[in-house]
Amino acid sequence: MEMNCIQFGKGDKTMVILPGLSLKPIADSAKSVKTAYKCFNDDYTVYLFDRRSDIGEEYGIDQMAEDTLAKIDEMGLKDIYLFGVSQGGMIAQTIVLKKPELFKKMVLASTASRFDDSKASEWIALAEEKDAKKLTQAFSKLIYSPQTYRKFKPFLAFMYKGMTEEDLRKFSVYAKGCLGFDVSGQVKGIAIPTLVLGSIKDQVIAPKEMIFLHEQLPDSEIYLYEDYSHAVYDEADDFKERIMNFFQK
Repeated sequence: MEMNCIQFGKGDKTMVILPGLSLKPIADSAKSVKTAYKCFNDDYTVYLFDRRSDIGEEYGIDQMAEDTLAKIDEMGLKDIYLFGVSQGGMIAQTIVLKKPELFKKMVLASTASRFDDSKASEWIALAEEKDAKKLTQAFSKLIYSPQTYRKFKPFLAFMYKGMTEEDLRKFSVYAKGCLGFDVSGQVKGIAIPTLVLGSIKDQVIAPKEMIFLHEQLPDSEIYLYEDYSHAVYDEADDFKERIMNFFQK
């Protein structure tokens, strides 16, 4: 199985990050990821798992969860502080349902226990049309708030530069993996303390779905920002501080 893992930090605690859907492999952004999450370096050893790369034409959330658990088991990780973002949050819920004994706390960001399939349809169509430019524009416009999108728009060319047909194929397969995702009837069985984070202006995951997730989880807190969008994890200055404070409670 081919699955990249970015490891950093030197702390005694174990933190696992499951990122959301991205246009390119996370390994391509390893340096920026390490910089963005350096505040965890002293207390945690951090493992960020990308999606499995040797995939066929179907790869659902349940299989993503099984493959992630296989890597976690292979590396002998336990007592994990888990942080799942967007699609990574869907995987996070699934793996905790499968093996709750491995995890201590969980943060779920910009995610839900069930997915509105229509949100991914445009992305999938553009990826299958092999239109990297339009896909990058549509993807960025939907996940970022208008002010952030305007700020990044001049640099979008750098985001899709070098995207191959195989990158676009995998993106489509990963995006299709969200279709039909629904663990809303099972999340009541997640007993570990959980923090749900998001934005009321999220254009991908409806805020009501994040509130529903919080209400279904038996031991959870929720905080929704007002001024950001789906990628609030990149936009809000205090986002990582909230994760750290929750983990340290």
